[in-house]
Amino acid sequence: MRTRFSAGMRDSRHQLGRTRKRLTPQRRGLSRTDVVIGIFCVALAGINLPSVILSAREASRHRTCQYNIRMLGHGLQAYHEISQTLPPAATWSAEGLDFSQFFWDKEKPRTPEVSHANWLQLLLPTLNHAMESTLFANDSPIVHERNANGREQEIARFKCPADAMNGSHNRYELTRGDGTTASFARGNYGINGGSQWIFKTPGVLFNPRPNASQFTCDPATREFQFWGNGVAGFNKCFSFADFDNGLATTVAIDEIRAGVSPMDTRGSWALGQIGASVTWGHGIVGDAGAPNNLIDDSDDIIDCKRLHESYGSDKLKQQEMPCCAHCNQNQQAAARSRHKGGVNVVMMDGAVRFVSNDVDRGLWDAMHSRETPATEIGEGFAGAIDGREPAFRQEAPASTAKSGSDAPLTNNPILNSIGMTFVLIPAGEFEMGVPNRGVPLPPQAPSHHVTIPQAYYLGKYEVTQSEYANIMGQHPSWHSETGEGRALMESADTSQHPVEQISWYDAVEFCRRLTQRDAEKEVNRRYRLPTEAEWEYACRAGRRGAIPLNEFWDDSDPSGEIASKRLREDGKIMTTTRVGSYPSNAFGVCDMCGNVFEWCSDWYGFDYYSSSQKNNPQGPNKGYFRIIRGWHWAFTGPSRKDIQATAPSRRSPYIGFRVVCEHTK
Repeated sequence: MRTRFSAGMRDSRHQLGRTRKRLTPQRRGLSRTDVVIGIFCVALAGINLPSVILSAREASRHRTCQYNIRMLGHGLQAYHEISQTLPPAATWSAEGLDFSQFFWDKEKPRTPEVSHANWLQLLLPTLNHAMESTLFANDSPIVHERNANGREQEIARFKCPADAMNGSHNRYELTRGDGTTASFARGNYGINGGSQWIFKTPGVLFNPRPNASQFTCDPATREFQFWGNGVAGFNKCFSFADFDNGLATTVAIDEIRAGVSPMDTRGSWALGQIGASVTWGHGIVGDAGAPNNLIDDSDDIIDCKRLHESYGSDKLKQQEMPCCAHCNQNQQAAARSRHKGGVNVVMMDGAVRFVSNDVDRGLWDAMHSRETPATEIGEGFAGAIDGREPAFRQEAPASTAKSGSDAPLTNNPILNSIGMTFVLIPAGEFEMGVPNRGVPLPPQAPSHHVTIPQAYYLGKYEVTQSEYANIMGQHPSWHSETGEGRALMESADTSQHPVEQISWYDAVEFCRRLTQRDAEKEVNRRYRLPTEAEWEYACRAGRRGAIPLNEFWDDSDPSGEIASKRLREDGKIMTTTRVGSYPSNAFGVCDMCGNVFEWCSDWYGFDYYSSSQKNNPQGPNKGYFRIIRGWHWAFTGPSRKDIQATAPSRRSPYIGFRVVCEHTK
């Protein structure tokens, strides 16, 4: 089956073929200035001459690498000027794809044979390269013999000379379905597909997936699109008008490394696949959330299991090129380089940045998302990404999380002016972040002892659609009689279901407006979101270890396995329920392990659990993402996973909130 191209895309490529921008010739090797500087250093400091030459060579390689990525950035800008869009990461056909198992079938991975033209191929005319784009047959898969001459071209502009594995001696050899092989030349640059991981939005009740990719298809025509929050998707193009983030703070292209053996797909410039010429899913969710990430499972690529077996797991670690040994799909890939301490990226405005391996992970995620509001990245950006100064993070608004109450507390529940019920959560101590059953937590997120020094009143239920509308004038819920999920609801009256499609800012504004009501001022009450520690303490209600899901499931199915199996077999989507439909826990609160996930006041910090204060922790002082907490049948209990943080501007059909009520004198 041939890929379908729109007339606009064909016209754009034709116009690009007539439009050549002459670029400055690339400089390679040592310049006269490099040699003079080296000799001067030797004379001044008595440094060993070979060391100086090696250092100068590395500096020259780095400059060449930065020059090349800058030229590719200029090529993207030229393409946008002509086409009014950026190129797709790649065009894929639907041949052999099972849309029903697009994200799940590990036995039958999405084969690279669906790949047709990719972004680098489409940029060739703008780069004034001697190889004509007509060498490629865009109506045939890139693995077709008609495309052999093009995909095997060794193009200096697409390489960083610091990577010794990107030569003709180490081409990627793809074994096709018919047993023949297709060779691919290497490259060192991947377009930014986004920080979001593979799971498609809008998620489900047991996993909201607020940081996931998106997928649409037409079963009749077999046309589809697959994209994340980056600058290019598969069969999906974006224009500058689609960028909420500023062009100066959005990554366009990441540096990547060539694979370590001919069976390693990474860094194959003409192959439009994740890892080959596209970075993907290397934000705070997943395993690849930093430049040069060394977590064993960080890159999910095809044939990684075979790579571990033939090349060797120890050698992969030594080469700092880890990949997921149990994965067999190209679905996650980090930025990587051979430069000490970081990677090069080019921003959408054409500026080249060297990003430290130690960059704040929230910032790394945010700068790879075109959806990041421009207000959430600002001062100190340059210093934050190269490690010269602490990462700039957005300051928390004042008084979003004040601990404790100034007035005496009683065990009597509170019923406020709009009918919300609050129960007293006693002071106490607990072990926060206890590992879930059979699921070890990463070393940066250890369990730790926490004290809640003062009792507090917490909403017995999640804020309902009716309560939210009472304060805010309306509610935006997906699971409602007027929402997009109305066909799934068993009851037309959802007023007592939890409100969702609420951003963190919306939840904070609800608290502010509720506090400002005259009836609440008269009795000196104020409202806020709970801290993450308060949330988990209330959820555990004195219990240790993993929390069974008996607040949502019945006691005969404490792990949710029966329910999850039933949903898989029936193909049903679980919907929200009326708050309080299931029994409360020992503290008298309902649905903390059921219904929607809930916003907390805390900023997200990758390693915050390692340095968290023991007494009433409030979370990091600054950040880019806010914590959400809830339940998951695969990870029973409230232990935090990285799926439980997202941008404060994000809205989801599966994220709501509950509030804390404080008394003042």
